[in-house]
Amino acid sequence: MENPPSPATDNLNETNMDTSYPTFETDKKPVKSSKGNRLRRSQIALGLGLTLFVLIVSALVGFLAYQNKKLKNLPPQVSSYDECANIEGSIIQESYPAICVTPDGRRFVQQLSEEEQKNLENQIDTSDWKTYRNEEYGFEFKYPTTILQQTNNGSQVNNKNIILAKFKTKDNKAIEVLFDYGSVFSIDYLKKYAPTGSEDLDPEKLIFGNNIFYYYGPGGGGVCYPDQFFHDYKGKIFILNFFGCENDKQPPESTKIIERQILSTFKFLDDEEAPVPTLTSQAKDGCVIGGCSGEICAEEEMASACIFNPKFECYKTATCERQSDGNCGWTETEKLASCLEEN
Repeated sequence: MENPPSPATDNLNETNMDTSYPTFETDKKPVKSSKGNRLRRSQIALGLGLTLFVLIVSALVGFLAYQNKKLKNLPPQVSSYDECANIEGSIIQESYPAICVTPDGRRFVQQLSEEEQKNLENQIDTSDWKTYRNEEYGFEFKYPTTILQQTNNGSQVNNKNIILAKFKTKDNKAIEVLFDYGSVFSIDYLKKYAPTGSEDLDPEKLIFGNNIFYYYGPGGGGVCYPDQFFHDYKGKIFILNFFGCENDKQPPESTKIIERQILSTFKFLDDEEAPVPTLTSQAKDGCVIGGCSGEICAEEEMASACIFNPKFECYKTATCERQSDGNCGWTETEKLASCLEEN
């Protein structure tokens, strides 16, 4: 006969039957929230974006400030004596007419009224001045007797310029009247004559008598520059150079007064048939001198590469004309042959 289980034994068995284990907090793994991660990434991206925006704005503000300062330092646009006189730092030279010099060295002559101009002319005795008249090219002007004529028209300086007349004084002041026959008149082209430091500046526009001249004066680099005056002559460039520097690397005011007086007497003759100067003295029979250095003699204008060759100098005194075969060419002479052989 089986014995009935005791209550104590039953309780023990129930206790022993519970096989579950206690769970500790360290055994639990945190569950990551994808929504929180997205929020954090958004905040980081926003911060980077704001930082980048601030850097761009700061750089832009700095650039604009630099450009503004740069523009302020640029020389103001000046085209007259009155505008020059109103610029801070300009210098008014005590002369008559007065001359204003901008801080960057540009010079502007005070324009005189017609009455003032006449009074100025009356201060200079021109009763004994001579008149130079060039019938071939159609112009004339007066000049002091202290200036002696050295050369007449037709002397070639280079492959583009011809000296029409040259004058000189005993103290080595000089006047040259030239013609740039290889050009078409334009303000941009005149800049090739600009002195050092003025390469990007337009020449000053001046009026003497009935004529408009464009003026370049002194430059930098410790060089003595002539006062250069340019005139639009039938679409070509007519040039007057006044030499004679003193302490300021430019002609003195006494010379400048004479310059203005000479320019005020300058006249272009009314003869409409007056030719535009060319090198026709070297070309005959319809032949044309061409090439960058004037070294080609042909039936029509021809271009060539601008290279230096001493032989090209020989053709400047040679004659371009039709040869025995009917074609244009340089006429062979002992002088030309000797020059070509020496070079």
